[in-house]
Formats: sequence, C-alpha cells, structure tokens
Amino acid sequence: MKQTNQRNYVLRVLCSVFLLVCVSVTLVFIQITQHSRVKAAVTIPYVQGNQIIDGYGNQLVLRGSHIQSILDRYKQYATTADHLTYNHLNSATFDEMVNNWHMNTVRIATSDYIWQKWPYGGPTAYIQTLQSIVAQANQAGLYVVLSMHEELSSGLPPSQKEPTGWAMPTPFAVNYWQTIASTFKNNPMVMFDLYNEPHVNNKQATNMSESDWTFWMNGGVINYTTPGGIQKTYTVVGMQTLVNTIRSQGANQIIIAQPAGNSFVSFETDCPPATPTPAPSHCNFLQDPANTTNPNIVYSVHEYFVPTSKTPRQPPFWDGKFGNLSKEVPIFIGEWEFSINTPYVARCEDVTGTRSLTADEATVLVDSFLYYMDGNNASGQKISWTTYAFSWGQMFTDQKYLNYAPTTLYTNPPFVCGSNVPMAGDGWLIQQYLVFGVLPSPTPTPTP
Repeated sequence: MKQTNQRNYVLRVLCSVFLLVCVSVTLVFIQITQHSRVKAAVTIPYVQGNQIIDGYGNQLVLRGSHIQSILDRYKQYATTADHLTYNHLNSATFDEMVNNWHMNTVRIATSDYIWQKWPYGGPTAYIQTLQSIVAQANQAGLYVVLSMHEELSSGLPPSQKEPTGWAMPTPFAVNYWQTIASTFKNNPMVMFDLYNEPHVNNKQATNMSESDWTFWMNGGVINYTTPGGIQKTYTVVGMQTLVNTIRSQGANQIIIAQPAGNSFVSFETDCPPATPTPAPSHCNFLQDPANTTNPNIVYSVHEYFVPTSKTPRQPPFWDGKFGNLSKEVPIFIGEWEFSINTPYVARCEDVTGTRSLTADEATVLVDSFLYYMDGNNASGQKISWTTYAFSWGQMFTDQKYLNYAPTTLYTNPPFVCGSNVPMAGDGWLIQQYLVFGVLPSPTPTPTP
C-alpha cells in the first residue's frame, strides 16, 4: 500500500510538471503570436486603389480632428485659444479624443518658418517638441498627420510673401520636409500633409488650365508687377518636389496632397486621352519615387460649406469637388466644420447671404455631410476626415480642458454668424456620430 501511494504521488508530481510545461509552452506561443501581431500591426499604412490599408491589411478610415496652436500661429496671429491648445497638446487631450470621442487621427498644424524662429530653443527644440507630442498621440492610439502651413499667420515674412493670389511652397519648405521626414521616417503612425491650401494665380478650381496644374506639380518662377510698378520674380517649388524630398530621406509613409483652389473639379479635365480608352490618363497625379506602381499618396480638400454662387451644399457639389475622384484614389478631408465664430460669415449663412442658418438647418447640413462621407457618395467608399478643430471654442466649451464639454448648435439665444457669443458649434453632433454611429437629426428639410 505504501509503495502504491508513493507511485501515485510520483505520478501526480509528473502530471503536474507535464501540465506546467504545457501551460508554459502555450503561454510562450501566445506571446510569440501576439508579438508577431504587434509587429505586423506597425507596418506602414499604404494606399491600395482608392482605399488606405492599415498594418493588419484592413481598410483604414481616418476619423479625427485638426489641431491648430502656436506651432503654426506666429506671435501677433496667435490667439488665446492657440496658446491654450499648445499647452494641452498632451496625453490627457489625446486620451480624451480616443476614449470619449472615438477618434483615431489627429492632424497637427506645423510651420516651416516657426520651426526656424521657435522662441523656446530654436529649430532643434521645435523638432523635439513635435517628437514628444507625436509620441504621446501615438501612445493614445492616434495616427498623426503633420501638415505644413506657410503663410503670414504662420511666420512667413511679408518680404517673402508670394504675390497676391498665389500660395505655393517656398524653397524653404524643402529644408523643412527634409528634417521632418528624416525625424519621423521610422514611425508608421505618422503621415505628411505637404502644403496647406495652395493657390495658383488666384484661380478658382473651375478655371484651372492644364498649365496651371503643371505649375502646381512642378513649381517655377512667378513674374509679377508690384503696386508701385516694379517688375519682380518669385520662385516657388511644386508638390512633386516636396514628395521627392520626403522620399529622399527614406520616409515611405503616406503623403497627403491638396489641390490648387481646394477642389479637384478640373483635375483631369484637360488631360490628353489615355490609351486604351476610357481609362483615365492621370496626367496631374503626383509620382511616388518609392512606390512607382502604387503611389502611397492620398489627395485632400477642406470643406467649410461655402456655397459656390447660389449652389446649395449638397452631394452633387461634393461629387465634383472630391467625390468623383474618390472612385480612383483615397480622399482625406483635412479640415471641415460648420463655422460660426469666423469672419467668413458665408460659411454659416444661407445661400442668399441674408441670414444665419437656424440650428435645425445647420444640423441637417452637418448630418448630410457625415452621411455622404460614410460611403453614400460617388465611390461608395467611406472617406477619411479630420474636423476643425479639437480646441476650446470650436469643438468644446471647456476652457480648462477638464471635461471637454462639446459645443452645440442649439444655444439660447440662437447663434449668429461671425460671433462667439453664445459659443456654438457642431462638436456634439460629431461626438454623437463617432461614439454611437448615429446622426441625431431633426426632421429633414431641404438643405439651404
């Protein structure tokens, strides 16, 4: 009996050891699998047809908000909100965006000229600040789109401002993108937005000729006459130069390009016929030196609901502006909102320009745009976007950045275009859409 008990004891010990080994092997296998999954997940998102694909091989739809701060607003142009936003470009804000607004992307405005003039330690400190901000955003789970702004309000000296009606990158932008691309080239959660809101010779998108699009692509010399009658020249670089600059640093992440005139309505109008027809010729598409057959380039516009003449803010207008192109390439709306506290009062007035929209009308407008971006458009694809802007006075009313209470369109008294009293906005609508996937509309009426 004693020997039997000893044998049973030994068998139990051996079984226990065997079970421990099995569990250990299983845990190691799980850890290896998880590690492999993490490694797979951090591959760079890429363009496939008219979709963005993430590190897991799934469609990636960017949903988030733009943030403006003193990183792109210079001295006298920086508002109280810009300083507040900069002070809260941190984990608390980014966690709020992810956890309570269900965002996955933040678009951060930067400036090549402020980079050089950064008052808190110069250009090196500016890059270090960006690195810290990007790291905190990534840690929260946000993709970061770094957009480059080059205008008077972002530090461009008046003596170096291009002629009226033009907005194209100066040669200085090349130096900036060399540094930014080199700094972030190994970060799969960073994307590069080349140049904010370019313009060619004061032309609307409907008037852009093929030579104008070529200038947008390649840059060149602008010949002009000053108000005093002096003949001058001004050299700018094109979007293709900036693409090449980024790729030359070994940065293969997604690049975002905005059209001249903030619309793609004439992007391929004057392209020579492609062979075989009816294939589009893509004569104005940017080339990607690192991905020649499948350019890792996304195209982008901004939408602030300004009526074109008397054209309502409706899907046919959005189709022409960017929706039709979304059948061919991914589209990203880098900035959009129903603007109230703005000097550009046409953004929140009716098409006649005689009154502010009502809260019901504005709600229908915002909801119809969200519905359109959710795949109910020319391509049938969900379109990526970052709204303007995750800051006090825009998407939320909390000046202390504690509860991030969203702005609403239903205020008492009713909002007035061009005024910040009462503080109003579409923050609540956007939060409801992102968190619950619903469009909390009033009874639909024709969009004004």
